[in-house]
Amino acid sequence: MSSAVVFPEELLRRPTALIMLSGLEVKSNDIHRRIWDTFNNRSSDLRPSPLAFKLVDSNFEVPKCKTKRNSYEWYKTKGILKTHWMEKHLNQIPAVVAIFFHLNWDEAGESRVREKQAECAAKVEHIRQTLQGQQTKVVVVLIQRSTPLPSCEDSIATDYATQLCEACDINHKTLFVLPSPSGGGGASADNSRELEGYIKRLENALWELAQQYYQQQTRAVKSHKDHLNKTYHALLFVRHAFKIAFFFELKQDTTSALKNYKQSYTYLIEGTRVHDTNLLEIKTVGGFINYKICKLSFQHNQPTEAITQFKRHVDWFKRLQGPPELLFEHLAWLSKQFSIFAELFEEAVALGLQAIQTQHPGFYYQQAAYFTMQRRQHALHLCSSNLQQSSGPLPACFENKQVPDVEFWGQRAWRPGIQSIDPPDTALERSGVRWLQGQELLVNYSTIVIPLLNSAVGQYKKFKCGRMRRWCVVMTGEEYTHSHEHSKALKYFLKVLPEYRAEGWTDLFSSVLAMALNAAFLIADVDSFTALIIEMLGSYCTAPVEHKRQAQLSLQQVFSNTAPLPPASLNCALPDDQNDANVAARMWQDIQTAPDHHTKPPFEIQMDAITSFISIEAVFTQDVFPADEPIVVKVFIHSSAELPVQFTRLAVQFNNPAYDPYCVLSRHHTSPAPDVCEQRCERSDAIDSSLHRLSPSQKRALETQLPQLDVSLDELRVVTFRFFCDKADVGRKFEIKSVSLQLGSSGTVAQLVWSGSGSSMTLLDQVRSVNELRLPMTIAEVEANPKSRRIVDLPKRPVCFVGPRRSRVSIHLTHQPPALVNEWYRLEIAIENNEEQPITDVAIAIKFIDKQDQTQPPAQISLDWPAADDDLKISHINRDHSEPIAPGDRVHLSIFLRAAAHNTENLLIKVAHEVVVTRQEGELKLSCSCSHDETVSLPVVRPFDTLSRVATMTMEPLETIHGQEKFLVCTELTGTSPWPIDIQSATFVLNDQVRSPRRSTARRSSSCAPS
Repeated sequence: MSSAVVFPEELLRRPTALIMLSGLEVKSNDIHRRIWDTFNNRSSDLRPSPLAFKLVDSNFEVPKCKTKRNSYEWYKTKGILKTHWMEKHLNQIPAVVAIFFHLNWDEAGESRVREKQAECAAKVEHIRQTLQGQQTKVVVVLIQRSTPLPSCEDSIATDYATQLCEACDINHKTLFVLPSPSGGGGASADNSRELEGYIKRLENALWELAQQYYQQQTRAVKSHKDHLNKTYHALLFVRHAFKIAFFFELKQDTTSALKNYKQSYTYLIEGTRVHDTNLLEIKTVGGFINYKICKLSFQHNQPTEAITQFKRHVDWFKRLQGPPELLFEHLAWLSKQFSIFAELFEEAVALGLQAIQTQHPGFYYQQAAYFTMQRRQHALHLCSSNLQQSSGPLPACFENKQVPDVEFWGQRAWRPGIQSIDPPDTALERSGVRWLQGQELLVNYSTIVIPLLNSAVGQYKKFKCGRMRRWCVVMTGEEYTHSHEHSKALKYFLKVLPEYRAEGWTDLFSSVLAMALNAAFLIADVDSFTALIIEMLGSYCTAPVEHKRQAQLSLQQVFSNTAPLPPASLNCALPDDQNDANVAARMWQDIQTAPDHHTKPPFEIQMDAITSFISIEAVFTQDVFPADEPIVVKVFIHSSAELPVQFTRLAVQFNNPAYDPYCVLSRHHTSPAPDVCEQRCERSDAIDSSLHRLSPSQKRALETQLPQLDVSLDELRVVTFRFFCDKADVGRKFEIKSVSLQLGSSGTVAQLVWSGSGSSMTLLDQVRSVNELRLPMTIAEVEANPKSRRIVDLPKRPVCFVGPRRSRVSIHLTHQPPALVNEWYRLEIAIENNEEQPITDVAIAIKFIDKQDQTQPPAQISLDWPAADDDLKISHINRDHSEPIAPGDRVHLSIFLRAAAHNTENLLIKVAHEVVVTRQEGELKLSCSCSHDETVSLPVVRPFDTLSRVATMTMEPLETIHGQEKFLVCTELTGTSPWPIDIQSATFVLNDQVRSPRRSTARRSSSCAPS
């Protein structure tokens, strides 16, 4: 792997001060293990610790300290940053070494204490010799059984501690006492908390010593600046500024670290001379420093500065491409810069940084993927041609076929430490370039591009950038195609097809559709291959006509159970692509010749989700159908394919599945009882279906007359179905639930299913309809107008209602209105059968309707003449006539009505019956329930009016009546009836305060005629 794309782990991790712990035998000593576990548990807390603890024995090794240089006058700089320098200070050279030792001041006898002190001093001296002149701080931690007292209270302990410091040659500030975890008594939880407290104080002391160590290292590096010359030691300025910044990071002084990283970057781009020999080293170290600057800027919540620095970094180095034969290396470097910055940006967002839709990590992930794709393009062009033209053995350093180790980051293995403008050995340089080109051809670019694109997709989805997300999904599918993982490529293409279809991007949609079709062919996915071709043949796809014609031929071959032709857009120029095509051809052949191929069930394609070349619409010819008339469904089929398409089956499904078998057209299965099938000049196929089945001979005769379900370009095909509904479904709603067409008859069979009444228009038809302001036409107009035969012109009528059959019974009424108040009025009713068949189950219902004033007493009905004292309260009557009524016969019925108020009474007379209806051909008899009603408005008038006045005994008008005074009451009756009325008697009804001295008399005539 080229160093252009290498970011070492020690650069990416957070720098922490290395603390080595010696003298802890964690495997054999439980006390030591508890101490070590406490250090580890504290370092794994949620807040990151600035210390990294490493357990070592007394025989550990550290790198030797270099001899201090007093002058750089004759020093020749070999490189900028050594490959092992960061690793050395992070994992090999400790800032502090802590030596743990068991020593109790209360040991038996002073001689025993002195022996322990000498033993401890020997260990300290051994550690100092191991450090080999490093400035590492050494501390001693005494593990004692009892809790230490303050030094002012324990003079013996103070004396022993002083003696130990003198024996070990250490400062008293570097001597610590740690109580043994098992000592002190009490509960174990209390002991653990006490131990944690001591460890925390010990960590703080170690951290202060580590800071002092790194401060000394910083001063040591700064002291070199006095001996440097910017003309001859430009690379050393970069190196020393980087080291100072790194030591500040180890001290957790990120502000000073950021300042020195920026200084180092300035030295690099302004103070160094760049040429082809050192270009890779300059770019590699520049990438390292830029990474540190951006990371610390994000940590300081300065995202604008981080983004500005990265743009400045890329803009400056983008022009430094290097040798043309190694252009792929430059593109690899650019890709790595963008990907590593995207990771920093994403990490900052995860920690709370607020990104925006126009500036987020997704753009940088996508750009990194773009540079990798450019890298592949140049590598395939440059490397393959150069390797074919060049030959000869490779240098010895490349015999292991791996990247040789180098001392400085970014340098070539065949010329380490060379800073001259021209390479020292031209032949060796060419061999090295040839080796790099050979290694580049081994790179699997898709494994680099796909994760980058997936990361970009995740970011675009997070920040709601839909179109950018779809673009990256398409590029991911293309990468899977490059890596010959066509099943995954198809999965990604199918993800975005519905979205491009919905947004109306016809060119983008067509391009993705072609790539998806290629992938489906290469993996022999019959279902997807069929669905994609069906969509490709539609007018929504802008593929060339030749491509569509070849795709349609492939579709015909699939349903003819033969291997299809490769798509016209499939590129087989490369040997690997040709091999994929050959494998796909064998897979298709295996599918078509499989033993169970002809027994496979049909697969469904939901046509509502795609834009196909077939438009279909099923409509009812009217909104309401009488029960004795057939329900008529017309199915309109239109094709935009270049070649004729032959279907093997057409079916319409309803909300009541019982009627589905009666709307099926197939070469092998027709509707149960089609009566006529004719092919008119407008290519309309009419099929009448009833509820009984034909005989086998009739079916065979019919099948020979059935036309093929073939549809040509821009042809409007009309298929008509007729069927009768069952008696129980009269009064219910019929709705078309789905329409289906079938391709193929055996083997590979596809069901094209439209939900509802079908697809009335494609997207282009919708746009065209809006632009042309076309109004829907009637079904008859569409069939009769050959120039406007488009399904878009059809009215949508997927629902109809089956109403009762209209009755042919008539109701004749004989009566003489008006009726008088309280008169039993006679009404003669005659029911006449005008049907061609007898009617049965006749039921007659009579009732008053539209009663407005509820305070008035209800009108009464009686079938017989009531007696004078009958008090009937019947407002409606029902009567059944059990005998059939023959055609032309009448049934008579007399009813009696009485109204108690002057009003107009509305009377409803309803006759319900059953009748058997025969179709015109005489083949089908249906029993229909029918009803007929008549409404009669009957005026009700008073028979007479009365007028009473008071008069004196001399017949003079009297206004006031006095007590005990006689007076006369004169009453006049005026007839209002149209007929004479015979009054039998009249009586005055007086209250208790008025009495008649003698019986009332009246002058009456034999009759009362209207005045």
